[in-house]
Amino acid sequence: VYFAIWTALCVAVYSPTFAADLTALETGASSSQPQLLLVDIMTRLKAMGYLTLSVRIAGMVSLGLLMFRTLSSLRFHPHLNMVTATLTASLHSLVPFCCIFVICLTAFVTSGCLLFGERLLQFSTISRSIITVVNMLFGQFDLAAIFAVDYNIAFTWYWCAMVILFLVLFNMLLAIVLAAFDHVRTVTATKIAPYMAAITELRRLAGPMLWPWNHPHMMQLGSFAESANTGLSTAVTSASIAKQLCVTDVDADIVLRKTRAFLAIMHILRDSNLNDDDVDGEDFVGEGEVAPTSVDVSELNQRLDMMEARLEAKLAAMSVNMAALIARIDAKL
Repeated sequence: VYFAIWTALCVAVYSPTFAADLTALETGASSSQPQLLLVDIMTRLKAMGYLTLSVRIAGMVSLGLLMFRTLSSLRFHPHLNMVTATLTASLHSLVPFCCIFVICLTAFVTSGCLLFGERLLQFSTISRSIITVVNMLFGQFDLAAIFAVDYNIAFTWYWCAMVILFLVLFNMLLAIVLAAFDHVRTVTATKIAPYMAAITELRRLAGPMLWPWNHPHMMQLGSFAESANTGLSTAVTSASIAKQLCVTDVDADIVLRKTRAFLAIMHILRDSNLNDDDVDGEDFVGEGEVAPTSVDVSELNQRLDMMEARLEAKLAAMSVNMAALIARIDAKL
C-alpha cells in the first residue's frame, strides 16, 4: 500500500500535463482562461497534498507493523520475549483497567470543561480539555491559570484528579504490569532451565565453538547415525562411535556428550516453538484468584460418549411414543 501511494504521488508530481500547466501559468501562454488553469493547478496540488499525507500515514502504519513483527519474531528467545509476553499475560487485566481509566478521565475532562471552559482556552472544548488533563498527569500544566479562575474549586478539582488518575490508577497499572512480569519471569526461568543446562554442558565440552557441525567428528557422527537409521538415541554408544570414527573411547564419549547436549538444545527450541502460547497465551492468575484446573481429555471424551448415548436413547423413545400417538389418532379418525 505504501509503495502504491508513493507511486501515485510520483506520477502526479512528474506528470507532463502538470508541468505544462505550470509553464503555461508562468509564461502567460494561456491568457484566454487563466482562472480555469489556476483552478486546475490548485486541484492537482490539493490531490498531491492528500497523497503526501497518505504516504506519511502509510509509512507510520508500516513502521508500526514492522515493530510488531520484529517483536513477534523475538519469541524464540526467552529474555528478548519478556516484554511481549508480559503485555500478553497482563492483557486480560489491562482491558477492564482501561475501561475504568477512560470513565474517570471522561469525568474529569467534562468537569474541567464545565468549570474552566468559559475563562481558559485549554478547557474551551472537550478535545482541548482531554489534551490538558493528559498533560496535567505528566506534569505539563499551568496550575496558576485555573487558580486564577476560582482558587477553591480549582484546588479541589486538581487534587481529586491527581489522586484518582495519577496516584491510584497509574500505580494500579504499574502493579498489574509488574505482577504479570514477575509471573512471566518465573515461568520463563523454569522453561529455560534445561536449555541453559544443555548450553553450559556444550560450552564446557566444546569451548567457544558451540556448534557441533564445525567439527569433523560431528559430521561423521551425523552420517553414521543417518546410515544406521538410529538417530542419536541411546542405541548409539561410545564404543560404536569410536569404531565408526576411528577415535579413542575418551574422544568418542566427548563427541557423544556434545551431540546429546546439542540435541537437547534443538528439542527445547522445537518444543518452545510448538508451545509458544504457554507463556504468551497463558492466563495470568492474580492474587486471590483461582487457577483453572486442567481437563482430562479421555475423561471428557467418555462423558461426551455417555451423553450421546443417552441422547440417542431419548430420541428413540420419543420416536416410539410419536409412532404410538400417530397410530391412536389414525385409529380414532
